Amino acid sequence: MKTSGAVLAGVLLVACGSDAGTPGTDFTCDSSQDRSGVYLVHSVERPGGTCGALTDGLTRFDGGMAVQQSDTQCEALVPTTVTDSGCTFANSLRCAGTDGSVSDVTGTTTQLDASGAKLDGIFSETVTLADGYSCSSTYDVTYTRQ
Repeated sequence: MKTSGAVLAGVLLVACGSDAGTPGTDFTCDSSQDRSGVYLVHSVERPGGTCGALTDGLTRFDGGMAVQQSDTQCEALVPTTVTDSGCTFANSLRCAGTDGSVSDVTGTTTQLDASGAKLDGIFSETVTLADGYSCSSTYDVTYTRQ
């Protein structure tokens, strides 16, 4: 089953965001300043997942937060946690689509350079469609500012 990659990718880009190195050691992170603009999101499903591959897509950030899509409403299940360096964020969200689907998404993202142009992450999702069908998968995700 193919789920809405743009929804999942967008909600999980709540990390911080050009000098490569060790996040929090070789550079500092400022999520509201580093991450803004449009990012290409690429996800690879880990073995054992039942949701299937996600289509690469674009997501927009404004002031460090993903701009929510009009066809999806998301709420935090727990407060977002941030490492002391400000470079890694973890969050857990529930998103409801206008089609009756519900996605529970938990993941982390880490800023890989001082500019915020490159982020890596991992997230797990459980999707339940309006007809009761559900699936679960874990994805490795990369975000590249365009």
